[in-house]
Amino acid sequence: VPDSCQSSALIRKPSLHLWRPFVQKRTVFVGFLAVATAGLLCMALSFGEQGSGSNVIGHASSSLIAMRRSALTSLHGGPMGSLQRMGEMGVEVRNGPCRSWVRSRVGVGAAEKAVLGGSELESIRDTAMEAARMAGTLIRERIGADVIETKLNSMDLLTEVDGKCQEIVENVVQSAYPSHSFLGEESVAPGAEASAQALKEAREKNEWLWIVDPIDGTTNFASGIPLVGTIIAVAYKGEPVVGVIYDAFNDEMFHAIKGKGAYVNDQPIHVSDAPDISKSVIFTGSPPNPQAISPVLRSITSLMPRARTIRMLGTAAHMLAYVAAGRASVYFEADLNAWDSAAGVLLVREAGGRVTDLEGKEWDLSTRPILATNAKVHEDMLGELTKTGSTGLDPIAEEDDEKPVFGVNVNLYVKPERRDDFIACIQNNQKGTLGTEPLALDYTWGESTNDPNTFFFQERYKGREGFEAHQKTPHFAKWEEFVATDPFTKPPEVMLFEAET
Repeated sequence: VPDSCQSSALIRKPSLHLWRPFVQKRTVFVGFLAVATAGLLCMALSFGEQGSGSNVIGHASSSLIAMRRSALTSLHGGPMGSLQRMGEMGVEVRNGPCRSWVRSRVGVGAAEKAVLGGSELESIRDTAMEAARMAGTLIRERIGADVIETKLNSMDLLTEVDGKCQEIVENVVQSAYPSHSFLGEESVAPGAEASAQALKEAREKNEWLWIVDPIDGTTNFASGIPLVGTIIAVAYKGEPVVGVIYDAFNDEMFHAIKGKGAYVNDQPIHVSDAPDISKSVIFTGSPPNPQAISPVLRSITSLMPRARTIRMLGTAAHMLAYVAAGRASVYFEADLNAWDSAAGVLLVREAGGRVTDLEGKEWDLSTRPILATNAKVHEDMLGELTKTGSTGLDPIAEEDDEKPVFGVNVNLYVKPERRDDFIACIQNNQKGTLGTEPLALDYTWGESTNDPNTFFFQERYKGREGFEAHQKTPHFAKWEEFVATDPFTKPPEVMLFEAET
């Protein structure tokens, strides 16, 4: 080993990270004690022969270095085994003359060369946890940091700590797994298109991909609210296999390995047993994307009377982790990036839950709308979201100041036995045809009367032309066919209106 690589210049992480395997393997630990005893005897002999305090210190340092190297060698099979293990454990090699030497011998690390196996994934998980803790230390120290800029809009904040935390995580990851791809939120331009392109490019570089949000809940962080998470997911061939979410303020480390269950710290976790929405705590988000605001509000309006409660925590990390831990039963959002969701999706699935998009399609890395539940209430939630037209983003309204909004308010008195047929027809009609969909739709039951079978809805279009175009679609024709079957107790009440906005 080159002299420049001796002593503390080689290893920057806490030594506890290196000693941890010894206490986990009793036989090796006993061997280590034997080596330690021999080292102390050498020190005693050295003192007796030379009688020099400074020489004793020198021999002691050499003995300790030899003891550590010997123990690592015995544990992992030779000098190269110890370096290999350092790579697996995420030991960071500082920049300097020894960095290239170590990497030339460690290569790309055992976990990168080996097939997907338990020990390799455990090493990757440990590295992710160590990186998250290091970022968490800075998060605790700098909470309340100033906002330096906004990204997508005034609700999408960035502080200088976001970038610094990502640097910390990336440094740890690249030291341990230099050939792995790395995708961090702070390296990607805002917007869904930029996110999709960055994800595509990162996946093409390597079958291993680390996906990181260094500070999830930046608005909480900048506001001094101690509800912030560091999210690290590792995907293999496009599928998350390791997920870590760290809450630095509560010191809760949520982690999962595919097929191995989900945990918080060392305790296994499982989704809730809530049998239906009425016994469910539901999470949702306050999205920065304007197209996601109305779908979220429509769904809240519909779910609030049914659910135990609805909460917004301001961090997808916590909401997904809490669903996995059984602290809530549902989390849904209309627009979420992969770095916000990938780790939490694995946690929920490993804890016994189910994750899809808002239409029921299985989630993958490219999915933006997300529904994560305890599985028992999943189908009911899909029905609620479909009923309120909240399965995706609202369309962008065309800019046309010359055309006022044209709308229709309708009260429908539905026969109780036809209620399900009516809901199905409304859901079909609201889809319209591309270019003729309503700009916005609002639905409520029993708003204008005390009769729960009175259905009120309002549709708004850009100009009368939009309304008339919608009436010519096949969807509207099916609605007229349904009306002809006499599903109402009395004629509908219809009012047309125009407005500037």
